[in-house]
Amino acid sequence: MGFCRDLRDNRPLTIKIGVSISIIITIIVLIAKSFDGIDAHQYGLLYNGVSVKIDNDNVYDTGLYYVGLGNSFIHVRTPRIIYVYTKISINDYVTTIIFALLKHYIYRYLFL
Repeated sequence: MGFCRDLRDNRPLTIKIGVSISIIITIIVLIAKSFDGIDAHQYGLLYNGVSVKIDNDNVYDTGLYYVGLGNSFIHVRTPRIIYVYTKISINDYVTTIIFALLKHYIYRYLFL
């Protein structure tokens, strides 16, 4: 009889521990869902899912951001531009420009 009496006395404590653990897990999940990231070679526009609007004032770059609950990013790919710098003489530079112009006009008038 004494064993059952001890279990009944611990029920409120067990319930308090269970509720506390579930509240802590809920808070951790909500905080984790409040962050959103943007990958490399992308930009992000903040989208508010509650008011269904896009924040046009701010454009976000690569990284992890706190956006809040109900918000997310619309990911936009950035153009990939590669710059190649080489040491060339001015004559090589002029020749390269002339060939590029000739190539442009030949393709334009022959194939269009």
